[in-house]
Order: sequence, then C-alpha cells, then structure tokens
Amino acid sequence: MTIYEQNEQLTISVENALIEFNRLRTNGIGVDAKTFFTIKKTLKQVKEPDPIDIEFVRRKVCEYYIRRTDVCNLLRKLRFEVSAEGLSRMMNSRRKLHPLPEIRRTFWHFAKLKLGTPLMELARITGKRDHSTIIYGIDSYSDLMYWDKTLQQTDKTFRQIFEID
Repeated sequence: MTIYEQNEQLTISVENALIEFNRLRTNGIGVDAKTFFTIKKTLKQVKEPDPIDIEFVRRKVCEYYIRRTDVCNLLRKLRFEVSAEGLSRMMNSRRKLHPLPEIRRTFWHFAKLKLGTPLMELARITGKRDHSTIIYGIDSYSDLMYWDKTLQQTDKTFRQIFEID
C-alpha cells in the first residue's frame, strides 16, 4: 500500500471522526476523553507525502548511485566530495567518464517520465546542455534497457521508488 492510499484511508477515517464529533457537539452531547484522544491520534497519523519535484528525483538518483564503488572511486579521483551532493554537482559537469552518462540518462528519463519536465528545463539544470542532448540521453536509456540487465534492475528499483506502474 502506497503512502497515498494510506493517507486516503486515514483521511476518510478522520473525516468520519470529525463528522461524528461535530454531530455530537451540535446535539449538545459532550465527547468523552477516549473519543477525543482517538480523533487526535487519527489526525496525527495523517502524513503529508513528500512532494515529488525535480530535486527529489535528482536526490533519489544520486542516493542510489552513490552506493556503487565505481561511482565513489570516480568522485575521489576527480576530487569531488564522496556523497550524494558531490555526485549531484558532478552531474552538472561536462565530463563523460563512466558512469556519469548513465547517471544523467537515468535522471533525465525519470524526471521526464514521472514529472513530465520540459527538455529545456532538464537541459538547464544539468549543466546548460542543449535539449537535443536530453532527447538523445532519454532515447539511449530506452535502447540500453533491452540488453543491459543491470540497467533493467536499476529501472525496476526507480519505478518502485517513484511509484510508476
């Protein structure tokens, strides 16, 4: 069950509890402490899901790839901070060292798929590239999906993270 489905069920519970609370109050009937604390507890359980924006997608992609040894070694070699933030800054560089293009393609693919981010926006936030570079990156990601088992697993993981069918 996703957080949205959980919230929907809790929201229905909260709405029902509040309707009951208002009905009792308008009829002049006091609400006992148990009912009051049940309503209060239900209200606390409702969580606002994190808004999924372009920075959320970027952060999740970087957090995923930073666990790979080859990515950490590359960041050390180029004297970047070995962290998701360091990798995020590295994505903006013009370097084409492996695995940076794969990381960029993954980011572009899911930012476009999940958010429908315009190509010019993706180009601007990843190092002022041309929109045709983004198109090529997204297309090559799709092409690589046919034969690259590692990328297929990565794609499956991100589809679960971003709740894409």
